[in-house]
Amino acid sequence: MKLLVARQSPSGKPVVSTECGYRYSGDQLVSEKAGATYLPRLLAEFFRRGFFRSFQYELLGSEWGLLRDDLTERPAFTALKNMLTVLHDADETAPGSPDFTLKDAPPDVRRVLLRKSGGAFNLLLWREVPSWDVQGKKDLTPKPAALTLEVAQPAAKVQTYSPNESTGPRTAGENNASIPLTVGDALLIVRIE
Repeated sequence: MKLLVARQSPSGKPVVSTECGYRYSGDQLVSEKAGATYLPRLLAEFFRRGFFRSFQYELLGSEWGLLRDDLTERPAFTALKNMLTVLHDADETAPGSPDFTLKDAPPDVRRVLLRKSGGAFNLLLWREVPSWDVQGKKDLTPKPAALTLEVAQPAAKVQTYSPNESTGPRTAGENNASIPLTVGDALLIVRIE
């Protein structure tokens, strides 16, 4: 994927995505629920493909805004805020990555592995499936995939987070080498320590 980014920028300068996001009114709209599912996936996918920066268009506005005209938060704002809270790390990271496999993962499962400065890893997972019926203009409920995260050495601690729901961990476990996961269309963050 990074090869494609290099081809998009033959000068060697980093690729930046501007004015990305989802429209909540007008002809080419998505529901607020679908926007909250799609936005964290979009930003994770851009990162996975080597984009240097991505800018959400726009902060405030009835059509594209993360905030409505009355300054209330759309679900996409909350999902993005929660994702950034869970992933926040003020320090530089050290190189390295855990040896892991995703057993029984369907081909539409996407992943991004991030290392935190304290040595923990955040594995971002999602299914690249539609959450919105463009023709029927209605939300879809794709079936989540059951898979297993297998790590070469047992993880001292494993926590899962769903930014669309909260910043708190959904599940936790200790000393696991095999972690059952349910991955849906919304971003799932798996913290491995």
